Amino acid sequence: MASIDTIKINFHSVISEIRGCVDYYSNKGEVTNAIKSSLRTDEGARYHKGVIDDKFIKIKFSSDIYYNSFFVLLCASYENFLTETLKESLNRLSVCKNKSLIPEKLKRMNTKFSGSLLTTLDKKPSHLRIDYNEIIENLNKGIDGKGEYQFNKEIVFYVKGILKLESFIDFLDKFDLELKIEKFANTEEFKSYFEERNRESERVLEIENKHNSIFRIRNNIAHNGRSADVTKEKLIEVLNFLEAFTNGLSKLIDNSIKLKYSE
Repeated sequence: MASIDTIKINFHSVISEIRGCVDYYSNKGEVTNAIKSSLRTDEGARYHKGVIDDKFIKIKFSSDIYYNSFFVLLCASYENFLTETLKESLNRLSVCKNKSLIPEKLKRMNTKFSGSLLTTLDKKPSHLRIDYNEIIENLNKGIDGKGEYQFNKEIVFYVKGILKLESFIDFLDKFDLELKIEKFANTEEFKSYFEERNRESERVLEIENKHNSIFRIRNNIAHNGRSADVTKEKLIEVLNFLEAFTNGLSKLIDNSIKLKYSE
């Protein structure tokens, strides 16, 4: 498993690439003019000009399709970031030396959802790679009385509506890390997202509103093919928000696990 910081870095690379595509689309006219002016009129240049015309200049996308597509990509990458962060958090507890620190409510959740995964043996979910023997082996480690415990990271599949964030925080609550939304709102990384001084309540509201908006727009695109809410400005706004928010979230979770479980 990748570290929590590596998971964040991978997500931020997607953010960076989407920004680059937004810049490309915005500046395509300028780039086109630069290419045209740089071509000479000899035979070879005329050939290349034809290729550029057919493969680059004449290819046009409507802005709503372009920005909607990248919004969906961003949502999928963010959902993967949240899911992989929870998986790595479970992995960190599995290698914790003092197993007595692991909360019973987290163990019970692992047993419950692992059992649910085993019921899919006859009808395996197409979008999940499940090693059923490993799940059974890990469950046995929890009941054999030898003091070992190994979580099944696949249980994260049962965290529904993760883009709305409440279910993500509810899952983390089982770790006894006391990570409420107010703590995410108070990270220095997230505070830097705001240009002016603001109150904690305003930052909490910003987190809630942004996640609800992301969830709503993603579903709107999924059901209707596109959303008029996704403009260039909206996409950039969400990119900036998620970059600052995940910077603080990753660092806070990483440090909280180290502190709580004495790594």
